[in-house]
Amino acid sequence: MALRTPLLLSLRTVQNHGDAVAAKMRRVATYATASLWVIIALYNVGAFGVVLKTLENIFESQWKLGAAEISVRDLVIFVVVLWAAFIISRMFRFILTNEIFPRFKMPRGVPDVLELLARYGVLLFGFVFALSSAGANLSQLTFALSALGVGIGFGLQNIVNNFVCGLILVFEHPIQVGDYVEVGPHFGQVNRIGFRSSSLSIPDGADVIIPNSELIGTRVTNWSLADQMRRITLRVPVPFGTDPNKVFEIFKAIARSQPQVAANPAPSAALEKLGDSALTFIVRCWVRTEAYETVIFGLTLAINNAFKESGIQIPFPHSDVHVHLPEKSALAMAQVEKLK
Repeated sequence: MALRTPLLLSLRTVQNHGDAVAAKMRRVATYATASLWVIIALYNVGAFGVVLKTLENIFESQWKLGAAEISVRDLVIFVVVLWAAFIISRMFRFILTNEIFPRFKMPRGVPDVLELLARYGVLLFGFVFALSSAGANLSQLTFALSALGVGIGFGLQNIVNNFVCGLILVFEHPIQVGDYVEVGPHFGQVNRIGFRSSSLSIPDGADVIIPNSELIGTRVTNWSLADQMRRITLRVPVPFGTDPNKVFEIFKAIARSQPQVAANPAPSAALEKLGDSALTFIVRCWVRTEAYETVIFGLTLAINNAFKESGIQIPFPHSDVHVHLPEKSALAMAQVEKLK
């Protein structure tokens, strides 16, 4: 009923994810109702005071860990506050992504940067607040950070390297979620950029996890950074003696017949070189990056069918062998033939 009020219906979160929000609200209401029912049941049977006293005794129990004393109460407070910070960071991220950012026009990559900074900022603040709520002495964190620095120097170099590279990706944003990139042998669409690694959805249907250090320290081809268009270049062998103008017309007509081929720049064809066994023609056209493979397959099949209809055969490499025999060898072979 609350989600059907005019105020909440005006929110993008309710409009686009109303069922998910309703399910979470039902879950929270179920937990709250169950907790209230347990408290009332214990109170009615007269066991509420006993249970409360037992819990107090458990929370007051302590044990020593070196020079520090840790109590169950402090540990529970730390876990609860940290868990609350995690929940708040997820909610804040969801609200930013679905409610606030769509209402503003921002440059490319800025929403992702703000979302990551907000999420990890809330988590960092929650961690510090959890330590403070648990009674930890924050001044002692200096020693912990020093020990962490020693650990980084010996065993965490790769993790820190990937983390720093993740920061570079976030702030410099040479690669963004949704870009089509080539990293080594992998080509696909970026679907996540984290502080340690990023994931790439390849056409085979798998997700490739790539450390951020590879995205920064190696050569990466980004097909979406400047434009969403990509050029296709097909090389097709044609037999000697074929009219080049006829081949040009076939290639251009096939390229124009593909609905995903861009009209501007227009498709083009040219005679590239004179080979040993055939003429090599090239046909070029521009397509959207996500349709690259589909158009290549369609063009190849259409060219094959058009060549069949036009009587043009795809040539294959061949060689002519000429045998020259000496005079004596020729005379001996002639005698053999007479004997036969």
